[in-house]
Order: sequence, then structure tokens, then C-alpha cells
Amino acid sequence: MSIIYKTSDRIPVQIGEVVIKLSPLTYDQKTEIQLLISAGGIDSLLKAANTAIKYAVKGISGIQNSDGSDYELKFEGNMLDQESVDDLSNLEECEKLSGICVSILNGIPKEFIDPSTNKPMKDVKIIKSSKGNSKRKK
Repeated sequence: MSIIYKTSDRIPVQIGEVVIKLSPLTYDQKTEIQLLISAGGIDSLLKAANTAIKYAVKGISGIQNSDGSDYELKFEGNMLDQESVDDLSNLEECEKLSGICVSILNGIPKEFIDPSTNKPMKDVKIIKSSKGNSKRKK
């Protein structure tokens, strides 16, 4: 059976020891990111990846600030603020995070594929709840 994820869903994705909560993208968000990708050029592609992170990431655990305190995301409305997007671009797992966020333009897959190898991304998995579906935002 196919699963439909609503934009209010929060899908936990583990990247190594980091857990990111993602939401599916809206039609308008997908369109904006696709336009950036189709523009071509490294600047447009980087902006597309950062925009995908800004829209998709809704939570994070498993990372700390340099002083040892837990890192917390900041939001503007329902999306990350620019400072948080910039912070995540310095995360060791940023390349995988960018790839995941851009890949959900086509919906939430059963597994994330590395575009350079066409094989499942190493150390990346969707965390299933006990019912087999993602946990919904309360």
C-alpha cells in the first residue's frame, strides 16, 4: 500500500547519529526549488539546496553547539530562519541533508538514493513509528 505524507507530517530521518524531522514540500515550494535548479549554475544549485533545507527541515536532534549545549533551530513562521540554514550548511552531514531535502521534490521515498552512485545513501534511513507511519505533529 502507498503512503501519502501530508505537509503537516513530520518524518524523522536519521543521518548517522543526527535525526532530522522533515515535512513534505508544498506545490509552491517545489516549484520555487525546481525553478532554481533549472536555472543552472553552481549559485542556483546551491540556492536550491539551501531553499529545500529551509522549507523541509522542521526539527533536529543529535547535534551540539561548540560550547556543548544542545543546538536548537530557529524558525520564521513555518520555515527555518536564514541563520539556522547557514548553521546547517556547516554540519558535517550537510551534503547528505541537502541531497535528502532536494530529493523530496518527488515525494517522500522509501529510501534515499545517492545521485552520484544511484545506490541507497549510506547511514541514512527513515525512522518508522510503531504503526509503520511517521509521527504526526501534535
